[in-house]
Amino acid sequence: MEQKGLVKWILYALLAVCLIQLLFHIPTLRVEREAEEAAQLAGAGIQDENQKYMAEKQARLHFWIPFPPRRYLRFPYSKIIRIRT
Repeated sequence: MEQKGLVKWILYALLAVCLIQLLFHIPTLRVEREAEEAAQLAGAGIQDENQKYMAEKQARLHFWIPFPPRRYLRFPYSKIIRIRT
């Protein structure tokens, strides 16, 4: 019973870390979805499976590298954070 406060503190710290990770994961899902759509458009007219795979792979790479400068993360009550690579 004496360490009840320590256990609560560790629980709250773990919860805070999980929430911070979730805040970064949600915007990433949107960007990954856009990258997948760009890859599907790049390989849309190609019949050969190998060439289609390589075209989609190149489209994903060009979508991520360099990371498009138009992407921003917005957090409540904070300045705009610009992501740079």
